[in-house]
Amino acid sequence: MSRGGLWTSQLVYGAPGAGKSHYCISAFWDFKQNKAIRDGVLLTFGREDSALYGLPSSMVRTFSVPALDNMTWFADFTEYCDRLAQEAQAGRHKDVIVIDGLSEFDLLYEEAYTNVYDSKDKFAKFEALMSDTLGLMQRLDPRILGAHVLATARITDKRKSRQSRNVTLPGDPDWVEAEHFPAFRGKFRYELGHYFDFLFFVDSETALHAETGQRRPVHILHTIRTGDYLIKNRLEEKWLDAGKPTEFTNATFDAVYKVIEELTGGAAAKVG
Repeated sequence: MSRGGLWTSQLVYGAPGAGKSHYCISAFWDFKQNKAIRDGVLLTFGREDSALYGLPSSMVRTFSVPALDNMTWFADFTEYCDRLAQEAQAGRHKDVIVIDGLSEFDLLYEEAYTNVYDSKDKFAKFEALMSDTLGLMQRLDPRILGAHVLATARITDKRKSRQSRNVTLPGDPDWVEAEHFPAFRGKFRYELGHYFDFLFFVDSETALHAETGQRRPVHILHTIRTGDYLIKNRLEEKWLDAGKPTEFTNATFDAVYKVIEELTGGAAAKVG
């Protein structure tokens, strides 16, 4: 059973400590009041630790394989995603699903796959990664799940061609214009952004705090491309015409979602 509402998919990427996980989790958790504001779940992989966020254990699922010696963790993750879809069809929806993060998923998959299958084909793991990630993207459709689907990724640079032992190793194709984009390996690095309504970049800098006189970190979420960082915004034209912010400082999900609602005329996605 699908339910009405304006459900979004967002991929947020940046460096360690930039605030990508905090932003995504804020969609269902109020950090100041330390309480849930929506029915959400945080899905993590490997060493993407979540303990310090203070979330109840019922709102966190971790899929890991410490010895990198099996693919059971991936089967468990796939089964969990299928169960989310089944529950949604039965009218039991989550409001927010956070995948934290896709870069760790990628690395975990590659190493575990290599150790399990010991393939002589060095490209086999990337072919399998592409196939399985495609399946993952189909499962995590916000319209089917009746939920916001938010994901994080680390940041990487555009790959330049280089010489190695008198052989030219190709870089990213010329049509890849951005110098920085979400970190993911294999062919799916070029496909990932197509599966999200919004691809936001977040970074941090320090600024003088008026009350304390101390320099403190501030976290800046970029919603429109104005530089070398890849950003996707399906509402870009409306966003700019309406004079909406191209940057949010210490952003929460709801601050950005409010703009999305205004520009689409969509009613707030109802909880429950």
